[in-house]
Amino acid sequence: MNVLFVIHTPKDPYTAVYKNYQQLLSFLEEHDHRAVILAPQDFLSLNRWHPRLFPLLYPFWVAQWLIRRGGQYDVASFHSYAGWVVNLLRRLVPTYWRLRTITAFHGLEPLYYCALKEGMERAGKPLRRRFRLIHGILMPWLIRLSCRRSDRIICVNREEAAYLAKNNWGQESKISLVPHGVPREYFIQREFAPEARRLLFVGQWLEIKGIRYLVEAFSKLAREVPKLELWCVGTLLEEERVLAHFPAEVQHKVIVRPRVGETEIPAVYRDADVFLFPSLFEGFGRVLLEAMATALPIVSTPVGAARDLLESGVNALIVSKRDSEALAKSVCRLVDDLTLRKRLGRQAQATAAEYETERVQRKLLSLYEEMLVTKLS
Repeated sequence: MNVLFVIHTPKDPYTAVYKNYQQLLSFLEEHDHRAVILAPQDFLSLNRWHPRLFPLLYPFWVAQWLIRRGGQYDVASFHSYAGWVVNLLRRLVPTYWRLRTITAFHGLEPLYYCALKEGMERAGKPLRRRFRLIHGILMPWLIRLSCRRSDRIICVNREEAAYLAKNNWGQESKISLVPHGVPREYFIQREFAPEARRLLFVGQWLEIKGIRYLVEAFSKLAREVPKLELWCVGTLLEEERVLAHFPAEVQHKVIVRPRVGETEIPAVYRDADVFLFPSLFEGFGRVLLEAMATALPIVSTPVGAARDLLESGVNALIVSKRDSEALAKSVCRLVDDLTLRKRLGRQAQATAAEYETERVQRKLLSLYEEMLVTKLS
């Protein structure tokens, strides 16, 4: 079986989307299948255009690339809008007659747009008209078109699946919920410290990740509980720019590591005591599952995978979005309560075991094979 993955994000091993597809590609090759990942950087001529136009232009480049390869792929999985041209042409171009297509989401754009719009309005910075036109009107229309012409739609959380079905983006029978997985090496035997010292945030340093509320909460905590330190990992933003968000008197308690390699990150989780996930929106939030696998006690907002994986007081403490006070109070509960940290961490790890990477990959492989059987019948 030949599988093509078309993503609209860079081939950057530090980003969750590419990392996820790299692991899936390796799994398929281990099982005697062939897979290729295609991204915008594979088309140098796209660099002449503004990235804002990629939803319109990139899918045309992808369609031409596929036509030149004469139908050598059996299944093509398109990340969000990347396949709308191919899906539109499937009945017209002989190359596409035998191709089975998937529209896959790692965060449904209309839901992300609503979260971003709300956040910008709260900050008194409404979105520009051109951005609203492209991302609020045009992009949802193109993605809906692609979904309706795809053989399968894959999303990563129940909220997305409900949105797709409710808004008639695809028949319920075509919608598959396939969450991300977590590699086996993340499952460790945690040694819980008598007192929590190191708080951990893993993610890009973006407003949508709730960094404003993380800064407010830690600034309060650093004054009330001097022994605490905050590690900000995978920010993809330089240390000095991250530290500039914090008051000068607490900056020395903040450690920033903009990029961490895949082999290093399990140790980062292992050495932490509490994981903070203050995000305002997530498609899934793979870092949350990684923290769960390492038995870290978690304080999280109810977004993305958190709604599906976590139950407050059972395997995490859940706080409302944009509530830095509640975030700080929940951390304070965990600092000196070893029993609570152990219970939440171990239960989180037990939940994560259901999402071990190979389980998820086998589910996807079965889905691809099922599509091929349908194709040949």
